[in-house]
Amino acid sequence: MPHAIFKGNISFGLVSVPIKIYSATEPKEIEFHNLCPICHTPLKYKRWCPTCDKEVEWKDIVKGYKLTKERWVILEKEELEKIKLPSSKTIDIQEFIDVSQIDPIYFEKSYYVVPDEGGEKAYSLLVEALRLANKAAVGKVVMKDKEYLVVLRAFKKGLVMHILFY
Repeated sequence: MPHAIFKGNISFGLVSVPIKIYSATEPKEIEFHNLCPICHTPLKYKRWCPTCDKEVEWKDIVKGYKLTKERWVILEKEELEKIKLPSSKTIDIQEFIDVSQIDPIYFEKSYYVVPDEGGEKAYSLLVEALRLANKAAVGKVVMKDKEYLVVLRAFKKGLVMHILFY
């Protein structure tokens, strides 16, 4: 059975609906691994610095953002922790829009949104309200340390959430 990748709430106004999110799509690719030709063990790769001509330990690796071909902004672990987005476990609905305003070209990834225990009635009411009004909910959510712009819309007997390119 698939596992939920997110467990939290849909929130708008004073309404909070407990939900779980499951991936709606998965790539089905054949994955090949590089193996030793003698013992067939998967190969491991070294973290090698070509300038210093030496291996770099995991504990010594720093993160950087490329400014130009040869210039980097280096971010220390403490700095990265300070800018890390807190996960509120909430899809915060900002507004409701007509479904016709959504262009699927902006859909990056889709997820099934299902009610969590105790939230079945509120979830069903939200699905039916969106369906009858022909509306979708636009909101924001933090997952895996990143904030996403999302659209929730009625789909069959439930909800689907689309992460949007923006």
